[in-house]
Amino acid sequence: MAEARILSGELRLAGRLDARFFALLEAVAATGSISRAASTAGYSYKGAWLLLETAANLAHAALLTRSTGGRGGGGSQLTLAGQALLDAWKQLQCAHAEFLHEQEAWITAQPALAGTLRRIALTSSPP
Repeated sequence: MAEARILSGELRLAGRLDARFFALLEAVAATGSISRAASTAGYSYKGAWLLLETAANLAHAALLTRSTGGRGGGGSQLTLAGQALLDAWKQLQCAHAEFLHEQEAWITAQPALAGTLRRIALTSSPP
């Protein structure tokens, strides 16, 4: 059985943009559809649309372009601003994971501290 991690942390940008939001952006890029992206990222279509619209309004930049349906079907794709935001997220995610790994190694190199933190984690973990 692998030991539980001592250190963890969730990355959020601007206090509200989390992994789920970026999974939605990535799914839009991959599928070309807000509907399919919403399903992939665990949102309702309306919830995904409202989230994307709110983010674009707050950013003062369109994150998506949409084309209406019809014979060839419609679709959505990320704008340059949307892709830049997604790319920044991916880069920050890597740096964040690396930082946590480095700090975990630092803690682990101090057996007394690591032991204390593991005991606290065991007694304070929810059932």
